[in-house]
Amino acid sequence: MFMKNSPQFDLANKPALRIMTRDGDLYRFGKIDDNSLGKMKTYIATKWKEEIKTMDTAIKGWNYGETEIVGKNLQFKVNGVPAFEIPLSNVSNCSSNKNEAIIEFHGNDDCSVGLVEMRFHIPQPDGAGDEETASELFRQNIKWKQNCQLFCLLGCLV
Repeated sequence: MFMKNSPQFDLANKPALRIMTRDGDLYRFGKIDDNSLGKMKTYIATKWKEEIKTMDTAIKGWNYGETEIVGKNLQFKVNGVPAFEIPLSNVSNCSSNKNEAIIEFHGNDDCSVGLVEMRFHIPQPDGAGDEETASELFRQNIKWKQNCQLFCLLGCLV
């Protein structure tokens, strides 16, 4: 079985399915009608012995929360509920200064509008020293995950 988990969630008031493989790849299928969703649930339950659970999505609109790297994605959570995910393969650079981490994305020449960068304010915990800031640790974590993906890709090519 190649799936790690496969929750169901709502995407624009329509059912959607999110499948994460054991390798950390994430596939999303949206705008699924109820009949097709039922067939997919039955198929996954019988063939892969995997139960599809319903996953809540944060819709509060808050701009603060926690980040977590899940598979090959950076997940932003509000009160422990996922709000959005960013595939780390779309990140071209990550830098930090003081209490801010900056993630820059690859440009897409095919789209007229695109996300160029995202900034996260990461406050330093009370009593922490100045040697390594929380934003620098965040940057190192992103870079480390990107390098792991690159080494895995190079290892497969050799």
